[in-house]
Amino acid sequence: KLEILFKRGSKALSSKRYETSIKYFRQLLRYPEHEYSMDSQEFLGFAYELSHQINDARKEYSRYLSLYPESNGATRVRQRMASLLTARIDPREKLRKRNLELKNAKWQAFSALSQFYRLDNSQLNSDPTLNNLSLLSTGASVNARYRGENYVMESRFIGSYDLDFKDDNSKSTTSITSMSFNVSDLQRNLYASIGRQNLNKDGVLGRMDGVQLSYIVNEYLKLNTVMGFVVENTRKSANSDKFFTGISADLGTFANAWDFNVYYISQKDGDIVGREAVGSEIRYFDPQRTLFSLIDYDIKFGELNSLLINGRWAFKNKIQINAAIDIRKSPFLTTTNALQNLTGNLVGARTVDDLLGLGLTENEIIDRARASTATSRALLLGINAPVSETYQVSFDVSRNNLSPSGVPGGVRAPGTGNEYLYNLQLIGTSVFMDNDSTIFGYRYSDTDRSEVNSLSLNTRIPLTREWRLNPRIRFDQRKNTDGTTQSVNAFALRVDYRFKRNMNFELDLGREISNRVNVNNVNNNLLIPNTSSETVSTFFS
Repeated sequence: KLEILFKRGSKALSSKRYETSIKYFRQLLRYPEHEYSMDSQEFLGFAYELSHQINDARKEYSRYLSLYPESNGATRVRQRMASLLTARIDPREKLRKRNLELKNAKWQAFSALSQFYRLDNSQLNSDPTLNNLSLLSTGASVNARYRGENYVMESRFIGSYDLDFKDDNSKSTTSITSMSFNVSDLQRNLYASIGRQNLNKDGVLGRMDGVQLSYIVNEYLKLNTVMGFVVENTRKSANSDKFFTGISADLGTFANAWDFNVYYISQKDGDIVGREAVGSEIRYFDPQRTLFSLIDYDIKFGELNSLLINGRWAFKNKIQINAAIDIRKSPFLTTTNALQNLTGNLVGARTVDDLLGLGLTENEIIDRARASTATSRALLLGINAPVSETYQVSFDVSRNNLSPSGVPGGVRAPGTGNEYLYNLQLIGTSVFMDNDSTIFGYRYSDTDRSEVNSLSLNTRIPLTREWRLNPRIRFDQRKNTDGTTQSVNAFALRVDYRFKRNMNFELDLGREISNRVNVNNVNNNLLIPNTSSETVSTFFS
């Protein structure tokens, strides 16, 4: 639903229906933080600006900069904010506003607590029921923000506690996803962040325990540095063998649309350098067109680690075309990949330093890592078009392949040929009642292992302001290359009940029935009669 609302708001903005776009973006921002929150906040301010509601535009831009001071769009928003403030302000009014800001400067705290019990059982034919999952998961997040005249500060914690009842002896695990503190000095144009955080930018490969520092030189240039330890598992402390440092520069926004980023990063892996890369990001944005590209090249290996190009074009007739090219190493190329598929006297090595201790040289480790890493290539082309006030159709086709990998004389992982996926959706709004959403889907995949035809129905029904239903149905028919066929019938129902403004209850029930038939009378190269097996899976959360 969030994606649908965001697309509607973007379409309304590009077609100059500003009040409509404002309605959609405000609706999106009523939800807890999600993947469209940051863009929705910026687009809301932009819609207010284009509709000449200047005070509201300033307010939304200020909120964006308060929430996302270090985002790629922050410079662009600052420029738009500055353009709204070019009118001269009476000194007495300016002083009055400053005193008011100082008076209103304060901390604001936001918190959320969630608890889910998840149960998953399965049964093969008439065998006893097998318990796959019985888990009580408790999650908590706490955000505290301060905005004054000179400083903006924020602390964040996101964690969970899982209690596993699957075995007789229940086990518990604790996970810390995020625990950080950041501060922006608005007068000196400085920013600092410390703690556990998820970057996925400037060459950092995900989550880290570390420090990020930034300095805004001018409206077109921001310099950054980052250092820290890689966090491979949120249930454990950071990997002390993997320390990295990096520098980067953000450039833009130019022509009110273009943003650039360049970076260099070096990461240790024990006693050797495990990754040394340079890269760049390019972003282009206007209401009709967007473009994002990323390139990461590893100097140490002399290999292209990642190349991503993603673009969208919206036309005046409301048709949208999107395309993507994604070429990357799988997994991402580092010396740690040399630890895969070990044989002989290397079995048991857990770190790169272990490999060095067993007699391998750094060059041999690099060669093993390179040979153990596959290359994934994916192409996608899609189109989205309205067919009426109620329905829009979406179609995309993708081609994927994965190269073989593995060191000579060791375990080899076979690659795949070209695998094709076709996805067709008919998306309806207010089909059965006001503000509902319904997605009819058909998917066909053609891979090395099977051909699959899949039909699905996903409906979200707002019965009242408090009650929402989400029934889902899926039927799959699979023809495998090993001579078997498989049918899957899946049914699920999610119920959301909003008890109070800050309290929700969710119930998700589902059942999946899978029937596998051996058509060619062949199983594990032995001739056997035609066989049929049925697996029934039930989940609850």
